[in-house]
Amino acid sequence: MAVRLDRNKSLNELENLDWSEPTYHSTLVTTCHTLRRKSLNKFTVEDLRIMIGQTINLSYLVPMAVEALEA
Repeated sequence: MAVRLDRNKSLNELENLDWSEPTYHSTLVTTCHTLRRKSLNKFTVEDLRIMIGQTINLSYLVPMAVEALEA
């Protein structure tokens, strides 16, 4: 069953969970925290690659990645 999601929302909004500011300062950690606040309709293929590579929110992001590959 496909998950219907509002792509106008961010991952933080969809999960009702804010990761707040990162406590470990690296480019990757900071990027992942920033992407959690970005609305899904503004995600690029690179954004998907980063988040999926870190196994973050796969149930939302893998279907989006498949759509991008099919296009």
